[in-house]
Amino acid sequence: MRRCSTFVLLLLAAVASGRADRTAVTVTEGAHQVAVVVGQVVEQYLAECHLVLAATTQYSPLLQHINRQLSNAMGSVVVDAASLFDQEQPTQDHLLHGLWGEARHTCRALILHLNHGDDSLAFRFFETSELWLWPDTSVVIVGERPGMKAFLRHPSLHNVKDMLYFVVQLYERLTPKTMLKTETTKKAWSERVKVYQRCLYCDNGGVDVRLDRVWNLTSLEPYIDDLFIKQPEDFMGHKFEILGLPFYPHSNYKRNSEEPGTTVTLLDSVDARMINSFSSHANFSYEVREPLDRQWGVDTADGNWTGTIGMLQHQLADFGFDLDLTPKRKEVVEYSVLHTQEYFVIFSLKPGLLPQQLAIIRPFMGAIWLLLFISFLVWSTTLWLVQKSWSVMAGEHIMDLSYTFLYGWSVLMEEFSINPAVSSTSQFLVGLWLMTCLIITNIYRCSLAAHLIVQDKMPAIDTFQDLLIRDGWEWGSSFTNDATMLFFKYHPDPDIQKLHEGMQYALAEEQFRRVLKGGYSHLTYKNLGMAIVGASITDNRGYTPIYVSKTEYLLFLGLAWGFRRGAPFRHRISMMMQHMVDAGLIAYWIEDVLADHMRNAREEREKGGQEEVNQYEIFEVADRNVTFGLGHLQGAFYLLLLGFALALLSFGGETFANYNSSSDKSLMIVENPAPRKS
Repeated sequence: MRRCSTFVLLLLAAVASGRADRTAVTVTEGAHQVAVVVGQVVEQYLAECHLVLAATTQYSPLLQHINRQLSNAMGSVVVDAASLFDQEQPTQDHLLHGLWGEARHTCRALILHLNHGDDSLAFRFFETSELWLWPDTSVVIVGERPGMKAFLRHPSLHNVKDMLYFVVQLYERLTPKTMLKTETTKKAWSERVKVYQRCLYCDNGGVDVRLDRVWNLTSLEPYIDDLFIKQPEDFMGHKFEILGLPFYPHSNYKRNSEEPGTTVTLLDSVDARMINSFSSHANFSYEVREPLDRQWGVDTADGNWTGTIGMLQHQLADFGFDLDLTPKRKEVVEYSVLHTQEYFVIFSLKPGLLPQQLAIIRPFMGAIWLLLFISFLVWSTTLWLVQKSWSVMAGEHIMDLSYTFLYGWSVLMEEFSINPAVSSTSQFLVGLWLMTCLIITNIYRCSLAAHLIVQDKMPAIDTFQDLLIRDGWEWGSSFTNDATMLFFKYHPDPDIQKLHEGMQYALAEEQFRRVLKGGYSHLTYKNLGMAIVGASITDNRGYTPIYVSKTEYLLFLGLAWGFRRGAPFRHRISMMMQHMVDAGLIAYWIEDVLADHMRNAREEREKGGQEEVNQYEIFEVADRNVTFGLGHLQGAFYLLLLGFALALLSFGGETFANYNSSSDKSLMIVENPAPRKS
């Protein structure tokens, strides 16, 4: 037979306050029978659970019997906490540390022997031990009837789902008079036990206490089957308090007032479809409101959080929509399964065409042009040196170095002149240069035609590094006080730190206005940005001047709903959400909501007769392919003018030099006249 994995015996009697002698209960046959039944409940329903045994009195025949019964099969851990609440807080924390076992335990149970009049002590134990953080803990209480229903409805038990109350009666029993002692009265346990079941949502969504069965322990063996009833699959009309903020397409709503923390009316969105589906399937109602400060939530220096996270931390709401999963947030709230992964992208203007005046040099890359120029210089110099060597040996005059440069340039420009080669070596060099220029000019001509047919565009902004290397480029985001801002602020990557230093914060609409002006990029989540672009910056033909980066950044693991800690309904809602994720329904809803949003925006524009924005036509014209235009020849004209200017300067310099040379000769003739003949 299986037994509990571990169990803890905890005595809660406050000796210092004199409660230990309040009740003296005799270990009678009735008490023994109750203990046996509780042991059977443990064996049948709480097998392999981490079991905590507690009592509000130092002398508990029930727990003594269970302790002996379980200790026969396994060791036990006994915590002597007779004066637990008279200790200092650090001592209490040490005694209660690990009370509910390790994280590996999938089942936990508490059996409490409640002495009459010790309700406040039990409630204090529930709060101090943080029972409310463990909603799946099965609780069995053995006590007397007075105040039983009020006890089970106490707020300290508001998260407990499975709870039984065994009501036993104490009666007065006379001890017979003997020669050694007189007749006395003692208290004993009755053999008649009533079992009450606590149902978390059975009273129109509230807590209900119902009589489950009555046992007569002396007549028949108690029937313990179906003792822990399965909690209902629906919430029986329970009303949940939900927190939300606009985050399209996941959440969209209309405020019912402008007051802080106002209720809202959900509009068509993914969250609205999800919660409506859940509420109809699980039978609950809900009310959605904004957090008091209209923030998602960041942590403060004192350990408290703002926004939605802060309200969930202080149990002021049941759960909230669409929270990024971060390690720090997970310490104060609990999460459902991840239902969506939202990617962070960069929105910029579509890349424009490269300047037309540079079309003439665009067929070759800069390295090719540099290599061609160096080859020209090396060839011209080599040809002159070869010719110079031949002239020394042959004793003939050769051309100057400038002529070899001009000849090489003319061949490259397909303007042939007189062949300067006079030797076989120089003829080989000239032939090699002619072949090289033939190949280069044909490649250039074909590449130029291709570039004129398919226009080149400026490099697009696809990564964070592209933003940083653009001179004079600016960027911003609309997330000012949430996990996204903290991601950029505390990320160890130096590039991310530079992005944070240059980040400009404004509303999303203002961000896109600046994007349309150029020189600016908006950093936001892809689906949120596409909703704005599709509704406001896309014409009826589906054209938009906005470019979305190809690189998508996953800043966090994904989006999930956040729940207050210990929420007993989290698992149920999370399982329904997981079914939707597995079926692909949430991904389909995201696309469908975005498509409906864009379609409605176009219909409103058509219905209102609004004119298309002129900027769309401007960008469309810029995108059209112009095969060849006068603007593409600007570079050639500039080079032609530059050549004329250099030729003019060269001509002027030669003319000035010749003029000075002739003037000097005239002066020499005047100063030294020829002698006259006699």
